[in-house]
Amino acid sequence: MRIPGGIELLLADNPSFMTLTGTNTWVVPIEPVSRGSAQGVVVIDPGPSLPDHIARIREAGRIEAIFLTHHHADHSEIAAALAEEFRAPVFAHRPELATNGVGVSEGERHQFGRLSFDVLHTPGHTHDSICLLLDTGLGHGPVLFTGDTLLGGSTTMISRPDGSLAEYFETLDRLAQFTGVPGLPGHGMVIDDVAGWAMEVRMRRENRVALVLEEWRTSVSDRPEADQAQRVTAIAAAVYGGDDGVVPEYFERMVRAHLRYLSSRGMTGAEEF
Repeated sequence: MRIPGGIELLLADNPSFMTLTGTNTWVVPIEPVSRGSAQGVVVIDPGPSLPDHIARIREAGRIEAIFLTHHHADHSEIAAALAEEFRAPVFAHRPELATNGVGVSEGERHQFGRLSFDVLHTPGHTHDSICLLLDTGLGHGPVLFTGDTLLGGSTTMISRPDGSLAEYFETLDRLAQFTGVPGLPGHGMVIDDVAGWAMEVRMRRENRVALVLEEWRTSVSDRPEADQAQRVTAIAAAVYGGDDGVVPEYFERMVRAHLRYLSSRGMTGAEEF
């Protein structure tokens, strides 16, 4: 799918298992442009501190505002420096990341020329995760910047200290209302239909919850002597796999997120994960 409305994607060169092809920095032009002046732009998730990436952002236009979809460094690391350089405000849910220490809230609207950005608080990946509904005023319909709440072609990480699978399910149910709205994610490819992908992600996550519960019950039954850490490692290996017998730590973090969700519903017989 083509990126709508003249919005530009600047892909940071930080690919990994966690970031997919890299962090997506989105640059939205502000219209109209005054004759003889530099193009004003709004930047969503300026990304990591990589010289080439910073240079491309600077070349994209005069930054009028910066939005952060959440606090993780691969999205926010260079926000403060760019904000100081361009004297641009930073909008983020976490007060310590936002201009003047005031975080954005659900339902706020921020206007820049014809552009309007509506803030949706969408916790799950992190508690401070937000999505931004953009109306360009140019007649092609809204688009949703989804950060790491919805990735393009993959599912997101949910882990401590503030990730919550229960909150994530509620967020997915909310995003399932955005039928036909394209999504511009923090990683991966453009999402054709936010609602359809949100429902698909929810189904995948429900299947994963069921699998983790099955593996937990098998572990408790077959290995009563194992401690919790051993059980989590074994479940992570069974559910996500490993490399030469080594289970990556982030797989274990995901398993614990699922077990916390199940425990809160009294389904594991354990209290803490």
